[in-house]
Amino acid sequence: MADDNSSGLYFMLLDVFVALVIILFFSQRRFNSWAEAPPDSFKGKPIDYISPKSFVAYFLLYALSIATLTLALYGIPGLSQLSFVKPVFEGLGISQESRGWAIFALISTSVASIAPLEKYEKEWRKKLHGFARIPRDVVELRGSLPLTDRFIPTDYYLKIAKEQIIKSGEELTPRYKSVETTWLEHLNNFSEEHKNKSIHWHFLNCLLLCVVAKSVCPPRLLGPTDESERRMLELGSLILNLEINESHKFINELDRMAEYFEICICKSIVRKYSDESERFNALKNCGFQPNGRDAFKSKLLTSLGQCLVGVSFVSIFSVAMILMVLENSIDTDPANFFSDRFFIWSVGSFLSFSVAIMIAAVVAAQRKSDRRSSHLISIATCIALSTLAAALYFIIVSDLDARSESNPLARIVLALSFAMLSPVVYRAIIDNTFDSYEVKRLAFYNGFLLGGTLMVMQCAVSYTFNIQIISYSGLVDFFVAQNNKMIYLAIIGFFKGILLGTFVTFLIQHAKRVQYLKSLRIHPRASVQIPVNVASEGASAIAMDISKNGMKLETKGDLKAGDKLNFTFMRSDKTEGLVKWTKRKSRGRLVVGVLLSQQNETIVEYLRDKYGAYYV
Repeated sequence: MADDNSSGLYFMLLDVFVALVIILFFSQRRFNSWAEAPPDSFKGKPIDYISPKSFVAYFLLYALSIATLTLALYGIPGLSQLSFVKPVFEGLGISQESRGWAIFALISTSVASIAPLEKYEKEWRKKLHGFARIPRDVVELRGSLPLTDRFIPTDYYLKIAKEQIIKSGEELTPRYKSVETTWLEHLNNFSEEHKNKSIHWHFLNCLLLCVVAKSVCPPRLLGPTDESERRMLELGSLILNLEINESHKFINELDRMAEYFEICICKSIVRKYSDESERFNALKNCGFQPNGRDAFKSKLLTSLGQCLVGVSFVSIFSVAMILMVLENSIDTDPANFFSDRFFIWSVGSFLSFSVAIMIAAVVAAQRKSDRRSSHLISIATCIALSTLAAALYFIIVSDLDARSESNPLARIVLALSFAMLSPVVYRAIIDNTFDSYEVKRLAFYNGFLLGGTLMVMQCAVSYTFNIQIISYSGLVDFFVAQNNKMIYLAIIGFFKGILLGTFVTFLIQHAKRVQYLKSLRIHPRASVQIPVNVASEGASAIAMDISKNGMKLETKGDLKAGDKLNFTFMRSDKTEGLVKWTKRKSRGRLVVGVLLSQQNETIVEYLRDKYGAYYV
C-alpha cells in the first residue's frame, strides 16, 4: 500500500512538472512574438526592446494567466464541455479518466491559439507588452533625439573610424588607394561637413554610427554587419566620383542604414539600463545629444521588496507573541490553540501589511502624477482601500474566530489596524528628505507614531472580539483582566509599530537618498574591488568605486585632504590624484576620495568594456 501511494505521488509530481514545462515553453514562444506588427523600422523580437529581468517578469505573468486557464479547465468540469474545448479532447482521443495536469496544460495552450480565445489572448499579450513598454521605451528614447544635430561623435569613436578607414584602404588596390586619404581628410573636417549636410557627412555619419553600434550592441541584437560594411565600402568609392546633383541617389540608402544602427544602439541601452537618466547619459557618451528631462525619479521596487521581507519577520514574531498571551488568558483547553491559529494568522498579517504597502505605493505614484489631489484625500484613500483588502481576506478565512461571525465590527477593527501602515508608507514615498540625519529622524518619528497607533488598535481588536462575553468595571480592570492581557497586547502592538514604521520608512527614504545623490554625479561611479598600488604610501590600497575622473580608495595609510597621490591602476602608467576627503573606519582603515589630475585611459577602457556607455 505504501509503495502504491509513493508511486501515485511520483506520477502526480511528474504530471505537474510536465504541465509546467508545457506552459512555460508555450508562454515563452507566444509572449516573445508581436500581438500586432511593430513599426517598419523596428525589427526583431519583443525581447530585444526590454531588459532581460523585466522580460522574465512579464513573461511569468503571462505564463501565470495560462496556468490559471489550466487550473480552470482542470477544476471546473463544465468548461471541458464548451464548444471550442470539447472538440480538442475528442480530436486527440482523450478520455475523461486520462485527463491529467499535462493534458489540460496542452489543451489550454491549444485553445488559447484558436477562436474565440485567440482574440482575447492577443489583447492580453498586447496589454502586457504595453505594461512592459515594448517597444515604447526604445521609441521614446530615440524620440528624445533632436531632428538636427542629433549625433556628434566623440574623440574615441572618431579614432576608431579613422582606424577602420585606414584598414579598408589597405584592402584596396593601389589604384584606389587615394580613397583612404580623401575620406580621412573629410573625417578630419567632420564639423564643416556636418554644417553643410553634404553627401560626405551622410556617409561618415553612417560609418560612425556603425562604429558605435558595434561597440555598444551585443552581436545578437545588432546582427551580422559584414554586408552593411561591404556596401559602405562600395559607396565610399562611388560617392567620391559623383556629381553634386547625383548625390541624392545614395543619401536615402545611407540614412536608412544610419537609422537601423541608431535603433540598435537605443535597444541596447534600454536593455542594459532601466533608469531614464542612465539611458540619457549612455546616449550622451555615445555622441548623441538627447533632449533629456532633468527630473529625478526614484526606483523603489527593490526597497519595497525588502520591506516585505521585514514585514514577514514582524508578522511571524508578533503573531507568536500574541498567541502566547492569549493562551495564558483563556479558560478553555489551550492544547491546540497555538498550532491551529499560528499559520493562518501569520499569513493574514503578512498579506494585510503587504497589501497596505502596495496600495500606498500605487496611491503615492498617482499623487505624483496628479498634484491636484490633496495629501489628506490620498491618505484616506490608502486607509480605506487597505482596510477593504484586509477585511476581504478575513471574510474569506472563516477560521479566524467564530465570535467574529456575529460581530462584523471586530473584523473591521482588525482590518483597520493593518491599514494603519499605509499612511506611513505613503508619507515615506512622498516626502523628499535627502539629509542622512533627517532620514533617520523621520524613520524614528514614523516608527513611534505607528507604534502608538498599533498599541491602541491592538487593544481595540481584542476588546471588539470579546465585547459580547466580557465586561470591564473600569480602566484598571480593562488592562489587568485575564492575566494582564491588555497590557501585554499593548506592548506587542507598540513594538510592532515601532519596528514596522522605522524599518519601512528608513528603507524607502534611504533608497531615495542614495539614488538622488547618484543622479547628481557628473561622472557616474561603478562599484569595484580592485587593488591599487599607492606609491607615496608604499602600500597597496583597494579601489571601492571608480569613475573616469576619480575613485574611492580604502587604505591603512595616513592621508589627509589636499595630499597628492601617485598610484598605478591595473598595470597602467603612474597616475596622479588629489585627496579631496577622508573618512576613518574601524581597524585602522581609511577611506579617501581621490580626484584624478588627468584622465587615465586604462580606467576609461576598463569602464567602457565592463560597465558600458553609461560610465564613459
